[in-house]
Amino acid sequence: MFKVAYCDFFKPVLLDEWKRVCQAFVSDVKQHMPSLLEKQKTHLILHLVDSMVKFGPCSAFSAER
Repeated sequence: MFKVAYCDFFKPVLLDEWKRVCQAFVSDVKQHMPSLLEKQKTHLILHLVDSMVKFGPCSAFSAER
């Protein structure tokens, strides 16, 4: 998950793999720490890869207001 979040470049070839990693992370959170699902940022992880395709690597944009 950290590899996806802190990457400085994006390879579209890995799109499906990265989406699977994000889905697995949220699934693990659901199983082990269900209270974190109440936070919007946890849900936004499901859309992380799509945002990276649209806006570039995570290092180029902020999730904070």
